Amino acid sequence: MDAFEQSYSWALEAVVALGRPTTVCTIYNGNLAPGEAERARIALMTFNDVILRQAFSRALDVVDLRLVCSEVGDFANAIEPSGAGGLKIARALVRALGAAAVQKRATTVTAG
Repeated sequence: MDAFEQSYSWALEAVVALGRPTTVCTIYNGNLAPGEAERARIALMTFNDVILRQAFSRALDVVDLRLVCSEVGDFANAIEPSGAGGLKIARALVRALGAAAVQKRATTVTAG
C-alpha cells in the first residue's frame, strides 16, 4: 500500500500541477462470486482509501464507482463493465465534470 500511495500521490501532484479541474474515481467492486467478492471488497477498500484520502487532501472531486456500478447488470463479467455499466460511468463523469445537470445534490466532505 505504501508504494501505491506514493505513486498515486506523485501522479495526482503531476495532474494538479497542470492547473486544470481534476476528478478522480474510486475502483468499483465488480461482479465476483460471493466468496471472492468479500475478499476483493476488503482489498479494494485499502486502494479506495488511498484514492479518497489523496483526493480529499487536494480538495479534488470524486466519482465513487462503487456507487455507480452497483448492480449485477452493470458488469459484462466479473470485472468489466457492461454496456449499461459503461453508460452509467459515462453519465456520472459527465455530471461530475459539470457537462450535464445534476439531478440530486452531491455529498460534501470536509477535510483538513
